[in-house]
Amino acid sequence: MDPPTLILVRHAQALGQEFRAPLSAAGVARASELAAALSRQSFDVLVSSPMRRAFETSQAIGAASGMAVRIDGRLVERTLTAEPRPDWREVLRASFEDGERRFFGGETGEEARRRALHAISDLVRQGFTRPLLVTHGNLLALILQHFRPEIGFEDWERLGTPDAWTVRPVASGWAVEHAWNPGSP
Repeated sequence: MDPPTLILVRHAQALGQEFRAPLSAAGVARASELAAALSRQSFDVLVSSPMRRAFETSQAIGAASGMAVRIDGRLVERTLTAEPRPDWREVLRASFEDGERRFFGGETGEEARRRALHAISDLVRQGFTRPLLVTHGNLLALILQHFRPEIGFEDWERLGTPDAWTVRPVASGWAVEHAWNPGSP
């Protein structure tokens, strides 16, 4: 079986980080722009995190492409810590420097990456060769890091809302490229 070409999307701008936080008005507009661009791409399944901001982004893509949205709970954002922390950026940076580092009540970067890669592997086993997955910034960066190990905290900081990447097989391994230029968040 040939390796898949992945299209990986970070959701559009939302009105918060909670599970049920909807897209902002600007996020709805940007999701629509992204959806129009991605509707010209070839993908054979559209899978979303169940978190509302990702699902609403997925719905825009689905409406533009005529593709139904599947939900996969393994694409939810990583739980960094059990409780909000004022130093969360430093905690996130440390977790990129050590993928096995665990903070109270959270999951390691490696655990989050593994669950996302299992979701991708399951799609490939089902015969999909060009899945489009809509997820969240930290998890997206961790997936990209699997294919390009030098991706780190600074790359996460530069992700837009929304943002889209392709990961495709090449003779030397994997090409990781922007699928859509997000401009500024």
